[in-house]
Amino acid sequence: MRLFTGSLIVLFALILPPLCLGQSQSTGIIASSAPPDTPAPLPTPLGPDYYFSSIQAMQQAILLLPLPPTPNSATQAANVQTLNTIAGTASTQMVNQAEATANYSVFDFSQVLGPGFNAQNLPLVNQLFNNVTINTADAASDLKAFYNSPGPQMPETYPSTQTMLGVVEGTLLSDMLPQKQGQLQAFGFQEGLNRLILYAHWPTDVSSGMMLGGILVNDLFASPQFVSDFNAAKSELIAQQSKQ
Repeated sequence: MRLFTGSLIVLFALILPPLCLGQSQSTGIIASSAPPDTPAPLPTPLGPDYYFSSIQAMQQAILLLPLPPTPNSATQAANVQTLNTIAGTASTQMVNQAEATANYSVFDFSQVLGPGFNAQNLPLVNQLFNNVTINTADAASDLKAFYNSPGPQMPETYPSTQTMLGVVEGTLLSDMLPQKQGQLQAFGFQEGLNRLILYAHWPTDVSSGMMLGGILVNDLFASPQFVSDFNAAKSELIAQQSKQ
């Protein structure tokens, strides 16, 4: 199941940039820049790399991710137009929902799994996803420093960390609870759309975050320690969900 869902994530991420290239009109917003000749120093890690080397994951991802668009390119013109369309047409309800997950947590998935899906009830799940969040966010932060590509409002937004986390954690939860796979993956993918609704990222930031999520899911399952922690957390979550 994991390999299949991970492949869907990567495929979806690969499809998005060509779709954006179909747009051509710019509203004059300055685009992100290509990676510098001398990459910026890597940021201080959020914590230890519990399951895989974030530096090695960054180096792996650089070989697979497309470069961020350059100023005045057709891709950046599409970025601008697509972002303006999504953010400009989002309803008040969509904006409110996006703002509700702006400070992302895996327990935002309680909207799918119910109020019992919380850190107090699920200490093993909480610890697993704390470790996953730190490890994968370290890799994303290293990539942001390498690409040094500014977004609509913030510096260094390529790739989108929260999009990546939505994909990774939605995929892991759907592997734990395959009967809710569709809902969990849809909620995880929604995090990428939320970043656009809030005008926090370019579409190419989001598509690269989705692709990175697929890469890092495979890195996680290559770790024996992760597999052990995952299986323990899975048993805890299944038991909790059976009580609802």
